[in-house]
Amino acid sequence: MLAAIMKPELSLIFDEPTQTEYKKKFEALWFELVDAHSSMFVVEKLLEFPSELLLPPHHKTFFPLLLKNFVNQIVLIIHKSLGDQRTDVLTFTTFKKWICDKCRDSYTDQVRLYFEQVDDRTKISTILEKTRVLRHNLIAHFNIDYAIHRKKREEAKIYFHELRLLLDETDKLMNALCFEGGVSMLPPWYTKSNYHRSGVDSRADIECFLDAIAKDSALLKMPEEQRNWWHIYKKELTDEEKKVFNYWRRRVGLSEEIFDQEINQAG
Repeated sequence: MLAAIMKPELSLIFDEPTQTEYKKKFEALWFELVDAHSSMFVVEKLLEFPSELLLPPHHKTFFPLLLKNFVNQIVLIIHKSLGDQRTDVLTFTTFKKWICDKCRDSYTDQVRLYFEQVDDRTKISTILEKTRVLRHNLIAHFNIDYAIHRKKREEAKIYFHELRLLLDETDKLMNALCFEGGVSMLPPWYTKSNYHRSGVDSRADIECFLDAIAKDSALLKMPEEQRNWWHIYKKELTDEEKKVFNYWRRRVGLSEEIFDQEINQAG
């Protein structure tokens, strides 16, 4: 096994003017990818929210539209940072090349070997191709074959776990390109370290938003506000829906509903 190539220090591989230019390019790429990772954080929270259970039929358009737009945003950012093959744009590939071209001659071989070691995209190549197809045919453009043939759209479909794999790769690559330690791909208020801070509401903004929607749910308030209807409606809930119902009752400050109450009383 070949020995691992260590990441060189920024001050060693660049002179000061080049360090400044490096930081500008790095931050531009990083901020764009933070948007993608933040979008995925929001998507995951939206998917966890039981909109089909808690919302009435006439309030079920917003969530699918929101998910679609966030996913499109993620696909676009992944494609332009990882998949774009042009040389006149800022991507991981062009940034790596710029670093190799601009670093001091004495570090050229080390930097090149380091990048070969940390950047292996073979395992994501198939998924990455999906982002190119989606971007070119359904998001940035509307290819007629994809527009009218469902089979073509199914072939181009990308799944959430696949997006997560691609984002994990951008996290790894961004930290590999950071010659000043490491970076987080999420804003502080979206990280686990922000949760459970004593004395403050540490919920992320999307969680506050979803909690507010849940608090307004007629279904969650039905046991108190529409007791007669509730006795009928709750019989239609599955065991899983009952668990979800009580979880969100607790989350918005309401007491749990005891679903086997009538059975216990009859006994």
